Amino acid sequence: MKKKTNEKRNPNMGQAQQAKNDSPLHEQCTTILSSNQNENFVEIEKEKTIALINAWEENEKAKARTK
Repeated sequence: MKKKTNEKRNPNMGQAQQAKNDSPLHEQCTTILSSNQNENFVEIEKEKTIALINAWEENEKAKARTK
């Protein structure tokens, strides 16, 4: 059984969020967040590439030692 409350529901509920999403400030914040995520992604990709190169070099050294 639901409790009745004296609070009235806002008929425009959810529209304020939509207005915020359409604001230039929201767009700017989204761009900044995307930029930070891209920078993090680029840094991770660099680290992965360096790790692969180091692994390849170690593999080549091991091959040379076994010959």
